[in-house]
Amino acid sequence: RLVDDVVAAVLDAFITRGRAEVRNEVDADGFFLIKNELVVHGFTPECNEERARAALEFLNELGSKWFSDMLDKFATVVKWGVVAPFSYVAKQLGYYYRWLFLIGPPGTGKTTLGKIPLSMWGVASPGEGLSGANIDTVARLGEVLRRGTFPVLINEAGALLENASVYEMIKNAVESTIARGKIMYGQYVKMPALAPLILTANDSKTIARVSHDYAILRRFYTLVTRVGEVRKAALKEEFEKSVRPRIENNELAPIGACIADEALRLFRDNGPDLFRREPLELGEALLGRVYQRVGLEPPAWLGLKAVESEEEVQREAIEASRERFLAALINYVNRQYTTNARIIEEAGLSPNLQTVADRLEALLRAQAIPGVYLRKPRDKGIEEVVITREFLNQIQMSEINLPSLEDLFREYGWRYTEVKISGRVIRGVVVPLENLKRMLEELFNEESSE
Repeated sequence: RLVDDVVAAVLDAFITRGRAEVRNEVDADGFFLIKNELVVHGFTPECNEERARAALEFLNELGSKWFSDMLDKFATVVKWGVVAPFSYVAKQLGYYYRWLFLIGPPGTGKTTLGKIPLSMWGVASPGEGLSGANIDTVARLGEVLRRGTFPVLINEAGALLENASVYEMIKNAVESTIARGKIMYGQYVKMPALAPLILTANDSKTIARVSHDYAILRRFYTLVTRVGEVRKAALKEEFEKSVRPRIENNELAPIGACIADEALRLFRDNGPDLFRREPLELGEALLGRVYQRVGLEPPAWLGLKAVESEEEVQREAIEASRERFLAALINYVNRQYTTNARIIEEAGLSPNLQTVADRLEALLRAQAIPGVYLRKPRDKGIEEVVITREFLNQIQMSEINLPSLEDLFREYGWRYTEVKISGRVIRGVVVPLENLKRMLEELFNEESSE
């Protein structure tokens, strides 16, 4: 606090003596409010209705075929994407639009979903894009935020939240027009917070933090993607080959041009009040006008919204982490069962079992899962499975510790405790064997039915 006061005093002295000046210039692409007029810089808002119609038909295909299991989340991301480039204008008016945070297990469509708003404005690109680990300083994040008012996708955003200064900067940048200030060549330059961010995270630590952080939940539309919403395995190859490249090659960009044209028209009639509307409602209205303009009926999903309460986000995040752990366990069991056929046969068990539950039990009885033990306490009369830290490392879930694993499954009777295995006392999470088998079968059958 003292350092901040000293720096502020020095800057004031520089300005007073004419050795520095405050500049509020914007030299970036996007939408700005200048002298009460909506101004576009570095973007052409020309609506080609034929191209826009084809792009909207592709958008409809994405919703009806590829994101049908999370249609409310798809609709929310699309509507957010419609208004995202105008978020700086909203901040100029003393209002703000929340940013977007997509959390959930790997492979549940977060990055692809996050690229749809970018594609709508012609700023998508192949690959995974920016990573939080590469912009986890105030200076680096400031450079990202000042590029323009179009949305920016940042994957693996946990690193951003770990840096206290960056975390505070993010909270401020959502609401403020200024990201940071710095001295450049004797001048005090305010770095604008132009770009709205789409953050993604898949590690359990970040998911747990986000779902319990009111400061984040208040500033972000936080959506949880889940294992059960993953695209059907049979269609995944087709999506990666034929659909994802179309998104990354900005095939949705004609939509953005028409949205910009509609926004400019409405601004002339309504003035700045246009951007004081609730963001998702404004997004729905603007996109609906574009559909009608090109002769298409606005789809029913346009009215959907998946913005969840703090309690709902927490519940969804817990369920997503559970599903991730069980899915990792299923993959591990099937892999181990295939590669340990000889050990299983030597233990007098069948190497031809079909269900994941039966395979798990065979592996446990053959002692073929490092870090997981089967026991039968005399005082209980039922068999129990003991999961240790070693096993969590085996399935590459080292970000989950044993107490947090107990927390995830507490309502199912899992407990973290000390047990004796072959004369050794070890710490682990204990779960009844039949309980675990039933949970694996339920998730496996759900995924197979898709």
